[in-house]
Amino acid sequence: MEKIFKKNKRFGMFNSPTKRMPFNRGITLIEVLTVVSVMVILSAITFGNYKGGNDSLALDRAAQKLAQDFRRVNEKAASGFEWGTYLSYGIYFNTSTNNQQYLIYGNTTNDKSYESLIDDIIETVVIEKQIKICSIKEKVLSTSVETTVGSRSVSFVPPRPTVFMNEVGSDLEVSVVLSPATESNCTTPAKSKAIKVNSIGRIDIIQ
Repeated sequence: MEKIFKKNKRFGMFNSPTKRMPFNRGITLIEVLTVVSVMVILSAITFGNYKGGNDSLALDRAAQKLAQDFRRVNEKAASGFEWGTYLSYGIYFNTSTNNQQYLIYGNTTNDKSYESLIDDIIETVVIEKQIKICSIKEKVLSTSVETTVGSRSVSFVPPRPTVFMNEVGSDLEVSVVLSPATESNCTTPAKSKAIKVNSIGRIDIIQ
């Protein structure tokens, strides 16, 4: 009998109880909704970060472009009358009429500021779609008094050149503040870059 028991045990007749196959159940509606909700939240976070990063890149490009245009006009005035016979060259801004473009002009009179229908527009520069000129600020350097203006022209008069802000050629600094087009508070914008030009022709980009 003992031999039979051992033999049967060897061939598995006295094995442990049969294991049950796992039960394959379907996915519940709550699980589906949970996964979808997580995907929506992650997508919103990713899109928000992408949009914010895209605005920052566009703001950087627009600021670099404006600073480059200031330097380009300055160099043209210093090197002679390469764009034509003008008394000075400059850039004109007007946030009241169009805050997404500025004009590069040649001055045909001796007033050292832009005059519509009189001075020649050399180029109309359109800023990137998602960026705007949020404000223009003029600062008196000797008193540090700063005011916000709706329009301003910055002229570079050959041969040195000398810089004039609306015919004033000393003690002034003009800041053109760029921001995302969606910015509603131009007094203290959440994200901005200021391009500063002073009377001696120094051009800076301020965060």
